[in-house]
Amino acid sequence: MARTSQYKCSKCGRVNDTGNQFCGACGFSLVIAKTNTPSRPDDQANASIVYCNVHRSAETQLRCGRCDIPVCPKCMAHSPVGVRCPRCSKPTPMPQYDVQTRLFFRALGVAILMGLLGGFILGFIVGPLFGQLITLISMAGWAYFLAQAVSFSANKKRGPKLTIVASTGILISAIFVVVIHIPFISLFDLVLSPGLGIYVAYCRLR
Repeated sequence: MARTSQYKCSKCGRVNDTGNQFCGACGFSLVIAKTNTPSRPDDQANASIVYCNVHRSAETQLRCGRCDIPVCPKCMAHSPVGVRCPRCSKPTPMPQYDVQTRLFFRALGVAILMGLLGGFILGFIVGPLFGQLITLISMAGWAYFLAQAVSFSANKKRGPKLTIVASTGILISAIFVVVIHIPFISLFDLVLSPGLGIYVAYCRLR
């Protein structure tokens, strides 16, 4: 009895008769699979050659363990979980420190408005009622409140970018107060008040 030649499906592994055009288990086209299968040892060797995604002329058998792109020894990076390509080896910021451009400008707008509002309250209300010293001390409390508003407007994120944004609002408030009370403010107070406010914002948003 003549033995029927068989072909193993490259997709599901089922053994099919050579005459079949489709796999009886998964329906995969056996004609395409046979066409793409190298028939000679030289063809098999050429089919297994891959080139680095960064250095196009460098042959390699290494792949990134995360995105599976080919990498060569020149550009690969070692990690505790295996080989990484240059893109996957870059450290990614923590989500709470990743401030998108849209959130940055929204927080900046809030900081500017809060800075103007704070300058008005401290300069025209707190100053005349409680005096210069209380006004300068109140700057620290206002700075914390402003930093809270900046963080909330950026979806409760934090980091150096938002610290700069909050500092911008604090400086606007300080300039407002200085312009109103400039005849009565010393150079020491001029530096101490916004400096203390910026430090408070830094402690809140770092």
